[in-house]
Amino acid sequence: MKSREICRIKSADTADPARSVSPVKSTSSINSINSVDSVNSIDSINSIDSINQTLSRRWYVIYTKPRAEDLAHDELEGKEISVFLPKIKGVKFRRRKLREIVEPMFPSYLFARFSIPEEYYHVKWARGVKRIVGCGEGPIPLDDSVVEFLKGQVDEEGLIFRHPGLKEGDRVRVKEGPLEGLWGVVRGEVDSKQRVRILMDILHSGAKVELPCSFVEKYD
Repeated sequence: MKSREICRIKSADTADPARSVSPVKSTSSINSINSVDSVNSIDSINSIDSINQTLSRRWYVIYTKPRAEDLAHDELEGKEISVFLPKIKGVKFRRRKLREIVEPMFPSYLFARFSIPEEYYHVKWARGVKRIVGCGEGPIPLDDSVVEFLKGQVDEEGLIFRHPGLKEGDRVRVKEGPLEGLWGVVRGEVDSKQRVRILMDILHSGAKVELPCSFVEKYD
């Protein structure tokens, strides 16, 4: 009788699920916790790296290939690089007609904000980019205030107003158009269309003409 009871006790001990399954459950739980901790740690590291990269971004001057300012601008924007390409509105005398044009304020140059070295090659090898302006030691960053100042000059059309710096009485020379090479004196203020009245010195006749500011240059 005692022998049978002993056998039943041993059998019950062997079949005890708490002893056979519990270690497996415990190992599985630990692995799951470790996996979650690992993912959280990676996310935290990535988040810190992203913040550090954002803080390390600076403005740099980008020299583009000829007439490739817009191409470089769009290419860099596509790589999620902050870009600023200041443009101005002006007029040109073409085929005997005045034509309004929009062109880069600084031909073949634009500004890009990125971090070095993380985003250096994204910018360097972008289409339309010729080089990042710098010296022998590498690219030279700009002070943020320079770009912010230029951005502050942009109007509702996204263009920068360039004041000609002309005033009443200034002596000027016509540098473009059919009157190129002639001299005159400014009469009146520059109007909203960037045109100015000039008293021309043509055989002392005192003829008055109205010209785009970009057609004349001040003579000191």
